[in-house]
Amino acid sequence: QDFGNGAVPVAAARTASKETPAEDATQAANRFGTPELWRAVHVGDEAMVVALIKQGACDGRMRDASGHSVFWHAVAFGHFSLAKTVLDCFPPGEVAGVDVTEVHARRGDTLLHLICQTRNFGADAANLFKRIASAAPEAILLKANAAGHNFVVIAASQMNFWVLKFMCINLPQAMKALVVAEQAPLRYLADVIAPPTPTVIAPPAPIPAHVGLVDLLNQDASGKVAFADVAFDVGPSGDSPSESSQKGRFLAHRVVVASQSPVLLEELRNMPAQHLQKEDITVCLMRVDPRIAKDVWRSVLQFLYTGQIHCAFVHDAGLMVELFRACALYKLPKPLLDFAQVALFSLLPSSPPEVALQVFSIAAGSCGEDLDVRSVKDASTYILLRSAAQVLKRLDAGEAAKLLQAMVDTVELGVFNPVSPPSATASPPAPVPEPARRQQAQAPAQSSPCAQQRAPGAAPTGGYPKAQAGPPYGGQPHAGPPHGGPHAGTAHG
Repeated sequence: QDFGNGAVPVAAARTASKETPAEDATQAANRFGTPELWRAVHVGDEAMVVALIKQGACDGRMRDASGHSVFWHAVAFGHFSLAKTVLDCFPPGEVAGVDVTEVHARRGDTLLHLICQTRNFGADAANLFKRIASAAPEAILLKANAAGHNFVVIAASQMNFWVLKFMCINLPQAMKALVVAEQAPLRYLADVIAPPTPTVIAPPAPIPAHVGLVDLLNQDASGKVAFADVAFDVGPSGDSPSESSQKGRFLAHRVVVASQSPVLLEELRNMPAQHLQKEDITVCLMRVDPRIAKDVWRSVLQFLYTGQIHCAFVHDAGLMVELFRACALYKLPKPLLDFAQVALFSLLPSSPPEVALQVFSIAAGSCGEDLDVRSVKDASTYILLRSAAQVLKRLDAGEAAKLLQAMVDTVELGVFNPVSPPSATASPPAPVPEPARRQQAQAPAQSSPCAQQRAPGAAPTGGYPKAQAGPPYGGQPHAGPPHGGPHAGTAHG
């Protein structure tokens, strides 16, 4: 009723004065929750929270005075079973569902930051992370907190291999964007792991001189090699003038090369012979992988015939990668493989990161299976962790994610199964001096088209920095990942 002067009747005023505080209290309880609710959330009283949910006194959007939800507090206090219950009752996307875009007002952390900071990261925390990450929009997945860190920085600092692999497998596009971000999160993983351990090797024993295998490579007056029954064509596969100059052909003996390489044995066993008109000889003609230069294959043959390492390119990272590739592809004798590993271990820190990428791709690929290449695999991984933002930009998301997953697998193996430090510093055995070399191949030596220049600003002899103390979010590995053990299961699903 309008009294014209704006006055309110006394009775009406008394009624309002009696009802307003109660209504305000109810509205506050509906909006902020009751003290009983927040007490139950803080102590992890799941039964009380469930009872309040049934009474309609709790939902996924309810916030306390500081602006945090029931789900946020349950995660923050480590009550993961309670957090799962809230998530089950209030799925994201529903009217009262959990808000996956919730962000800490001051620190800028998302729910993914919060879950990754969990000290006891087990199956329950993994389940929560999977559900939130799968429902979160891209802006939340890629968000950096007030310190400038995305959640991958936290996962890397805490050596949370499960989170890193889950992202690689299930959200590759987002994972690539996170890794190539300005903060370079994988550097934090490199900072908390032990530096790679070099391989210590002894020089191989030479084939006794009285065997005279090397003499079989000598050419007679007509330019033929006695008893040669295999020819190796090496060099690039193109026909341009520059590529043609890098090609070569080596004559050899199947019994010598096949006895030291199971791959060559299989290749040559049933290969038909053909007549080479230029050399006027009937042989099996085999095409060597075109990524392997003729200088490299010359060194391979020299080793197979002498048992000694003849290597004039020990300081050329590009050619040493090709030698490593040859050893892995053709399963060449272990002394030659170890020589390539030790040389690359010394060269990688001062080489462009693309060299580390090539080495890792060989070591972690199918041709590296069943080979003892852990030293150079660990070393290339260590380099790639520090330069992932640079290297991965040029790869598509799928390739980048597969590479990242293989790198994380390598680091995880190294953390839970460390290599014992060597008793002495590894260094490549000295190659045979040039004056003592014999002429063991027909093609003249050529400079490698793959010779690497030292990375700008790199030291002449690079090293591997020691693990740094004090990563931003701790550095203890999760010895019991949520998939059942240090190396059991995967982050699929």
